[in-house]
Amino acid sequence: MSDPLFEPAARFFEELQVEIVQRLEALDGGQFRHDDWQRDEPNLRGFGRTRVLEDGAVLEKAGVNYTCIDGEFSEAFAATMPGEGRSFRAAGLDRKSTRLNS
Repeated sequence: MSDPLFEPAARFFEELQVEIVQRLEALDGGQFRHDDWQRDEPNLRGFGRTRVLEDGAVLEKAGVNYTCIDGEFSEAFAATMPGEGRSFRAAGLDRKSTRLNS
């Protein structure tokens, strides 16, 4: 599966994660815990970087997660989706934070 926009978009999300983590660490004074993971299953391959800050000076909890995966949908699931084929690629960023500590 070739898409000339995928790699630049994936790099953008990866770099954005680093920037968000750095800015939140500067704001809070705490450090994010790093958990890098990798998948290599028959229908799902890829990696991700999970970043979590807990019990910070400002943020009680924050998470900034990057994922880059590819694989194949089952025939039954692919039949419910628009488009053709079963292959997919996805990259994205997920950010969450909870209330400020007082």
